[in-house]
Amino acid sequence: MKPTDGTTAESTLDQTEQRRWEMSLQEAEENFRIIADAAPVLIWRSGLDKLCYWFNKVWLDFTGRTMEQEMGNGWAEGVHPDDFQHCLEIYVREFDARKPFRMEYRIKRHDGEYRWILDSGVPIYDSKNNFIGYIGSCIDISDRKAAEDELKRSNADLQRFAEVTAHHLSEPARRIATYADRLTSQLGDQTLDTEAKMSLNFIGEQSRRLQNLLNDVERYLAANQPRGPVRSIDISSKLNDVKKIINPRLREVQAEYSFGSLPKVMLDEPRLNDVFGLAIDNALEHGSGKQNLVITIKGECFGNRVRYRINDNGQGIETQYHERVFRVFERLSASSTGSGIGLAIIRRIAESNGGKAWLENAPGGGCSLVVDLPSGEK
Repeated sequence: MKPTDGTTAESTLDQTEQRRWEMSLQEAEENFRIIADAAPVLIWRSGLDKLCYWFNKVWLDFTGRTMEQEMGNGWAEGVHPDDFQHCLEIYVREFDARKPFRMEYRIKRHDGEYRWILDSGVPIYDSKNNFIGYIGSCIDISDRKAAEDELKRSNADLQRFAEVTAHHLSEPARRIATYADRLTSQLGDQTLDTEAKMSLNFIGEQSRRLQNLLNDVERYLAANQPRGPVRSIDISSKLNDVKKIINPRLREVQAEYSFGSLPKVMLDEPRLNDVFGLAIDNALEHGSGKQNLVITIKGECFGNRVRYRINDNGQGIETQYHERVFRVFERLSASSTGSGIGLAIIRRIAESNGGKAWLENAPGGGCSLVVDLPSGEK
């Protein structure tokens, strides 16, 4: 039997399939909205014009506004004025690039309080891989932000306390060392017996050690912030200056120190001096028990990073202690004369510049301190 309205059997079948597809799509959309309304997060959807056309019930309950009020750009009326431009720039930029995004901003809750939310948006595509807009979900992170702010304040207070304490203790330590030396000089060898002389020497040595410790504490606290202009620095010229300073100590322990052509680094000069000064001190201390100690410095670039290796052929450090030595005040030997902060300072400097510092076993024995920093090469 043929259709009497002029349509063919094939077109009737196509229309039936089209209706079934539309009904299936409508059912899927209804199911999505049921699930989205029950989800414990705020959900929104936007179309090709970047305008939002749907919000779930949780969003509407949160803002206390109607769907009609929120549609289009209406939802932006609730965004905190200080966050609006930043929020808009991220949304438009990532939308045009068809990229997922995450952003934090404040939005007004139904009771008038601004709450911090984390908004995550992703592009969505139809069954034929055509871009059809974005879908996003938001969670209230106000409590987390408040906890983070409180932690930052506490850390800032603690750092300030440590800085002031170290600064005020440094002067008494310096005075004790000075007066111990002056007293020894004034009394002279003839006046002092052996025990008294040993006691004064001990006071002087310990006060100087305290001074060095406090200086390192101050350097550790300041290690995560530049102490001068950050610029591209020719490390080779700096290491030549270091060599002049440490030559007496090198001769004392019969050590050699060399470096080849090294890539430039992007850093401030004071912290750069700390990195290599402390690294060489560490190599001299841990390798001083071996004759003919050799310290070499090498470097190579990896994209926009530079990795320096300070190698020595000393007695080395067992692999199980490679991480432990980066802890503050950590010493592997009771006879160590260092403060136990040097390697921690180096790592703090590296990490504050997006890098890291670690130890490796050097070929042929000894240690290799590896420091990853921003490259200063063009």
